[in-house]
Amino acid sequence: MRATDIDFRMRKELLGRWRDVIPLSLKYGRESFHGLTEKWRNCGEISKDKKSIVKKVVMVVKDCLEIMITVKIFRRHPVVEWRGRITNIRDIKTQKIEQLNVFDFIFKSMKHPTLRYSLGARCTPSDFKPKKRILRRGSRAIFSPGGGRSSSEYLPFFNLELDESGVIMGIGWTGEWIAEFRGMEKGVHVRCGLKRVGMKLRSRESFRLPLMMLLFWSGDYLRGQNLLRSFILEEHTLRNFLQKEIRVAVSTWGGEGEDKHLRRIRLIGEKALPIDCYWVDAEWYGDGIWWRNCGNWYVNRRLYPNGLKSISDEAHRFGMKFLLWFEIERVCSGTEWYKRFGRRLLTIRRGLERYGWPRFGDMEDPRWYIREGRRNQMAGGERLLNLGDEELRMEVLEEVSRMISELGVDIYRQDFNVAPADFWRCKDTHERVGETELRYVDGLYKFWDELLRRHRGLIIDNCASGGRRIDLETLSRSIVLWRSDYSSKCEAAQNQNYGLSLWIPIHSLGGFDIIQADEYVFRSYISPIMVFKMNIDREISEEDLERIRRMIEEYLNIREYLMGDFYPLTEYSENDDCWVAYQYHREDLDEGIVIILKRRNSPYVEANFKLHELKDEQVYRLKDVDNGKTWKLRGKKLMEEGFIVNIRESPGSRIIIYRGITHHE
Repeated sequence: MRATDIDFRMRKELLGRWRDVIPLSLKYGRESFHGLTEKWRNCGEISKDKKSIVKKVVMVVKDCLEIMITVKIFRRHPVVEWRGRITNIRDIKTQKIEQLNVFDFIFKSMKHPTLRYSLGARCTPSDFKPKKRILRRGSRAIFSPGGGRSSSEYLPFFNLELDESGVIMGIGWTGEWIAEFRGMEKGVHVRCGLKRVGMKLRSRESFRLPLMMLLFWSGDYLRGQNLLRSFILEEHTLRNFLQKEIRVAVSTWGGEGEDKHLRRIRLIGEKALPIDCYWVDAEWYGDGIWWRNCGNWYVNRRLYPNGLKSISDEAHRFGMKFLLWFEIERVCSGTEWYKRFGRRLLTIRRGLERYGWPRFGDMEDPRWYIREGRRNQMAGGERLLNLGDEELRMEVLEEVSRMISELGVDIYRQDFNVAPADFWRCKDTHERVGETELRYVDGLYKFWDELLRRHRGLIIDNCASGGRRIDLETLSRSIVLWRSDYSSKCEAAQNQNYGLSLWIPIHSLGGFDIIQADEYVFRSYISPIMVFKMNIDREISEEDLERIRRMIEEYLNIREYLMGDFYPLTEYSENDDCWVAYQYHREDLDEGIVIILKRRNSPYVEANFKLHELKDEQVYRLKDVDNGKTWKLRGKKLMEEGFIVNIRESPGSRIIIYRGITHHE
């Protein structure tokens, strides 16, 4: 999606009103301070290139507290973002800092603003469900992730629709952020910042502040969503992934053992299946069940008598990258790390332990997502690796870095299956509320940055009981290969793709076995990275292999469109009696695809779909991938009247490819 002059003009007007100040706010001692009413010092431009202009501005509160902000204004995108540090520049303690918001501003609007947002990775049928609220005068909407993982209950992205235009806000903080929206007579008051902070800074002490992003759009709100997708793809996507893309991955269980992995890898390689990543998940380490052994980071020689290097070597021999699962932050009682690191680990006070919902099958219970998302224990007695402790972090970094090298890891998968907020709170003192979180989140970024620096080409896969840690900072350093732990139902996979694709371009899920899958199942899970399981416990026929190869090749033929602009063509629904369809459009190619999925209890045999973003007078050739039928229609007709698709089978699916053609074609 290309930005227009109007989009850039909106940004210019707002920045012109701010005049080198940032609308942040805080309470210092008994006084409140706001960036729009305080004096700032412009430190000038730090850098200037074809992509952006970067400059620094500084605000000093009471000759003691310095807030230095680095502002980045993008040339190709109607976006401004800033990140900063707060520092005590004196030799004495500051007064207490509270209510710290990196954004505090009133947007004017003649009509009631509409706020669009999405649920987080709750491990329910509603994961990433798109929502909206009308912000009438006196209304109030408050969001936070719950439990300290940044996208556990809500995504940290918000689209505020004003008068025929709008602004998308993104918060880059892999902890407990807060966003508040208050409806006013002619506008809305927005605050975004840290949910929990109340501390006095020591002499020369400094902390990182959350990243804040504003993207300006005009026209339809879906334009804004696609401008965001384009921006994230270009400016907040791990470079290593874009340079060495993973297209198709097979996900396996670490507890299977060496022989089974080798047989599967050789089957893939010898039958020339187009798979480029071999993924070994949990339970390859320690001596027993996976969730009780985090902290025993040695290869289980009972399962892998020749070590894991034999697995990675075999994957590399057949041209596949090797992905390996870790969960380093949760440290189980009695493990090597538990004994070695001892008091340096973060603990929970007795009586504050939280466990997940007792029955895993109750995901549709409304109480489930709170209990599951905010649990701080799995087995009991667990502690948390304190990433804010620099000495401890570097010790762990050396060990993880060594394993990446020795085990031949190309993709380092870091999971995180407990909520950290209670650990942070238990470590804080009354005068230092929020300190542990601030140090921990900063330590996480430093840990990942150093891994990426040491291991050229390394890709980090960011998991936290599914996609509970999706934000601008993690997206810049990692990819999301497992967006939800609610992974085994086709309709849920369709809805997750629908909801999450409105905000970010690259994500995946792999909860199905490709040996058993038909086209409807396979297409329900189509994402920019295709992930699936491959059960080889029974004999796989040549017919099965040919079907698998055909489905993967079909996917590879359409994959180039999946990081283009995204348009839902049906309403979001969790019912099993409807159709779901979405369009991916490549504006640079004037081509795209439509994925259509008819659910199992739908009584309808045909549906009509209107497309987006086409050129009125351009002629497009459409092709039904399933039956090979082609036909031509003008863009205006496709957008205003649409086209009809027939699907008699239930469930069923179709993929339609379209492209603009010349008069001679």
